[in-house]
Amino acid sequence: AESLPHATLTVAVAAVLCAALGAYRVGDRSLWMDEAFSWSTADRSWGDLFHLIRGAEANGALYSLFLKPWIGLDEAEGWMRLPSVLFMAATVPLVYLIGRRLLDQRDAVLAAVLFAVNGSVIMFAQQVRGYALVSLLAALSWWCFVTDITDTRRTSNRPAWWWAILSVALAYGHVVATLIPVAQLVSLVWVDRPVERLRPRELVHRCTDHVQRRADRLPVRFVTDHQQVLTG
Repeated sequence: AESLPHATLTVAVAAVLCAALGAYRVGDRSLWMDEAFSWSTADRSWGDLFHLIRGAEANGALYSLFLKPWIGLDEAEGWMRLPSVLFMAATVPLVYLIGRRLLDQRDAVLAAVLFAVNGSVIMFAQQVRGYALVSLLAALSWWCFVTDITDTRRTSNRPAWWWAILSVALAYGHVVATLIPVAQLVSLVWVDRPVERLRPRELVHRCTDHVQRRADRLPVRFVTDHQQVLTG
């Protein structure tokens, strides 16, 4: 794999930049409707919160349980949005680690930097919503997953165990996030050996070839079936 000098420093700077962009004027705006809902969910007694989670509002329960003690310290807009800033910034090095497992170092650094300055990432880093927490959990899940399937020595089962725990956490983070472990398990159908590190161009080329081979068969089969109907 290609080695890039100062890769760790570059990723660290990218994480700090992500935090700085997320923290910029983070407390200037009042809470909008969805943020107010997150606040109102967490701003109730523990008994009422657990009753709500067990009933109509199980989606996003993990974030509500985190936000409850957090807003007990302060309810200023900037303070309530601060965890999302930190969650997104913490996701940056995980993007690098995932990329390092699957690609080479240069591409992994590029992925982390692009994630850190992505407009949608910064937007969700400035909201009192659970999306930043889910992003962090999803990145942790993918890191554990790719670590397990790329470990040629199988020296430890800890990544698999952590993956299982994170899969449960994702379900309590957001209902849509349950699709992440499903996609990971489905991908195992095509993984019959430790995954190689691929250049993005090579990866796209392999996927394109696979789709092309499948697509090439369709017209032939259609014409053959059509001829059989006409002559039958």
